[in-house]
Amino acid sequence: LGEGGYVLAHPLLVPPNVNVRGSGITATTVLLAPAAWSNFGYSFLVKPDGTVSAGSTNLVSDLTVNGNCKIGAGAPDPQIAPVNACDLGAARNYGGGIKAGDRWTVRQVRFTNLNYFKLWIAGTSDAHAIDNRFDGWGGAGSGDEDNIGGGANAIGTVLDHNQFDATIRGNSVDFTNASEVTITHNTVHATREYLAFRGVSDYGSIYLEGVTSSTVAANVLSGAHLVLQSNSRYDHSGNNVNVTNAKAIAVTDNQIIDSFHTGITVVYDDYAGDPHVALKGGANVFTGNAITRPTLSGILIVGCVADPAAPVEMQDQPDTLTGNTITNAGYGGSTSFSTGCGTFDTTGIGTSIGDGDLVYDNTIVDDQAAPTTWYGIHIGARNGQTAPRNMVLTDPTDQSTNTASGVIGGLLRTAAAAPAPPTELTGVRNGADVTVAWKEAYQSAGFMIGGYRVYRDGAPIATFPVSPTVAGNLLTEAQSSLESGIAGTDWARVTLRTQLGWYGMAGAVGDASLALTAVGSSGQVSALGATVDVTAGASYTSTASFQALGTGSKIRAGIAWLDANNASLGKVLPPASGLYTDSTGAWLTRAFTATAPAGAVRARPFVVADTCLAGETHLVDRIALVAGPATESWTEVNAPAGPGVYQVVAFRSTDGENSPAASVPVP
Repeated sequence: LGEGGYVLAHPLLVPPNVNVRGSGITATTVLLAPAAWSNFGYSFLVKPDGTVSAGSTNLVSDLTVNGNCKIGAGAPDPQIAPVNACDLGAARNYGGGIKAGDRWTVRQVRFTNLNYFKLWIAGTSDAHAIDNRFDGWGGAGSGDEDNIGGGANAIGTVLDHNQFDATIRGNSVDFTNASEVTITHNTVHATREYLAFRGVSDYGSIYLEGVTSSTVAANVLSGAHLVLQSNSRYDHSGNNVNVTNAKAIAVTDNQIIDSFHTGITVVYDDYAGDPHVALKGGANVFTGNAITRPTLSGILIVGCVADPAAPVEMQDQPDTLTGNTITNAGYGGSTSFSTGCGTFDTTGIGTSIGDGDLVYDNTIVDDQAAPTTWYGIHIGARNGQTAPRNMVLTDPTDQSTNTASGVIGGLLRTAAAAPAPPTELTGVRNGADVTVAWKEAYQSAGFMIGGYRVYRDGAPIATFPVSPTVAGNLLTEAQSSLESGIAGTDWARVTLRTQLGWYGMAGAVGDASLALTAVGSSGQVSALGATVDVTAGASYTSTASFQALGTGSKIRAGIAWLDANNASLGKVLPPASGLYTDSTGAWLTRAFTATAPAGAVRARPFVVADTCLAGETHLVDRIALVAGPATESWTEVNAPAGPGVYQVVAFRSTDGENSPAASVPVP
C-alpha cells in the first residue's frame, strides 16, 4: 500500500501467504469508514479470511490502523489529548484493529482510535507482534478493551518490543488460556494523569490468566504492573469451564516503576460448584526484577480457596523468588492491602500459599526520609484463606541472604502471629507537643498485647507496655483496679444468678479483681459499675479485661445509660457475633464505643459473661469508662514542627510481632 489513507467499509479478509504492508508506520493508514460501524461488530479492520493452510505465513506491517472511534481523530500528534467517548453510532465492541491468524507477524503497526480490541491473538499458533505502537494521540477515542488481548488456547505467541503510550486505554496485554507465551522488551507508560482522566484505578497492566509455560522478561512497566492468575473469574463456560492456574512462568529482569498497585501479583484459586477440572499451579520463577515505588507491595503470592469448608490449595509446586530488588514499597499508598483472600501489610515480598517456596537473595530497600515499607518478607496473610508452609529463606549454601534496609518494622513478618491493631487513632498538636490517642487493641487468646510502638513518618519514637491505668478513665482507681476490695466501689450485680465478689489472688493490673460467679442456674452473669456523668450525643468507651477461673465464656464490656432521675435508658453491648472466650491462661481485653442517647446524663460500665454454667466464675479487672474512643495515649514532648504522620502498632507479648499499623496525620 502506498502513502495515504485506505477507507474500509468491511473487514479486509487476508488469505494465507498474503502480506499487507504499508509505506511506513505513519505514511499509510487503514481507516474504518465512519458510517460502517455496523459491519464491524466484534470484528476487526484486518483479519484472516478463515482459510486454513498448513505452514502458511502472513505479515501485516508498516502502517496505522485507525478505527475512527472519534471521527477524523488519531493523527500521530501526541500534543492533542485523547477523549474517552466515541462518536454516536460507534456501539461498544464495534471496530477492532487487527485479528491475527496462525503464524501471522504484526510488525511496525500503529494502533489508535479503536473501539474494540486493538490487536486480538486467540486460538493461534506462533503469532508474533513485534515493535508495534499503541496510543490515543491526535484526539483519539478508545473502547475499554485491552490493547493486545486474546488467548483461547493460543500457543507460541511472541510479544516483543511493543510500546504502549500513556494515552492508551485498557490493559496493555490480557491473555486468557494460553501457553508458551513470550513477552519481552515491551515498554508501557501509564501515568496518574491519564489514570484520573480515564476514571479507572489501573490501566496499562499485563494480565496472564490461565497461562502456563511462558516467559515475561526485560519489560519496562511504568505505572503498570503484572498479574498472573487463573481463569476462574470468567463465566464458567467454553474454555473457562475448567480452571488453569499459573504454572511454569519465568518472570525475569523486568523493571516495574511507580505501579498503581502491587508490582507483581500471583493468585492461585478455583471456583466452587459445577463439575470441572481445576489444574494446580506453581513452579513459577521470579528473579532479577526491579520494582520501584509500587503503591502497595512489591511482590504478592496469594492463595484463595473455593470452599472454605473443604479448602484445596491450588498450588502444588513451589515458586522461586530470588535476586529481586524492591525499593520504597507503599509509596503514596496505604499501610495494608486486602486481596480478598487475606490482608498484607506493605511489604517487599509477601506470600500466603505454598509448600517449600524458595525466597532468598532478595533486597528490600526504603531510602525515603519518611519510609513507607513496613516489612521485607511477609509470611502469611492476616485472615488468609491459605497459609505458606516450609518456606525456604536461605540460598543453596544455607545462607540467609534476604536483606531489608530502611524498612519500618523489620525484615520478617509472620502474619499468623499478628495481634489486632489499635483503632480510633487521633493526633492533636498542643503547642510544642503532640498527643496521639487510640482505642486499645483487643487482647484475644494467643494474641496478648504486650504494649505499643509509636512511629513518626515511619521512624520509631516510642515503645511501651500496656498502661496499668486507662487514660481518661472516669472511674476512680479503686473502682477500676479493685486492689482494696469492692466495698464502697458501687459495683452491683444485674441478674439474680450473678454472685458478686472480690478475688485477691489475680488481676490484669495488680493482684485483685472483681469476681462474677453464676449461682442457682446457668445463663448470663453481669454487673454494673460506678455512676459517672455523661453528655447526651457524645461518645463513650467501656473497656475491661477478663479471665476465667475455669470454664471460659463469651465476654463483653458495655454501657448502661441513665436519665436525670437515675432511671434506665437501656444497656448497650457489642454484638454477640465475633466475641472471644476468656480462659485461665491470660487476660482478654474487650472495648466498646457507643453514643449517649437523648436524655442521658449518667452512665455505668456494664460487664457481661454469656452462657455461664452454675458455679462458673469470671474475673474482671482494669475496668474503665472514658469519654470518646481513646483508652491509650502517648505524648511526644517538643515534637518536630510541621505536618507529620504518626503510626501506632500493638505488639504481641510472646514474640513482639506487630499488629497492622494505624495512622493519623498531624498538622
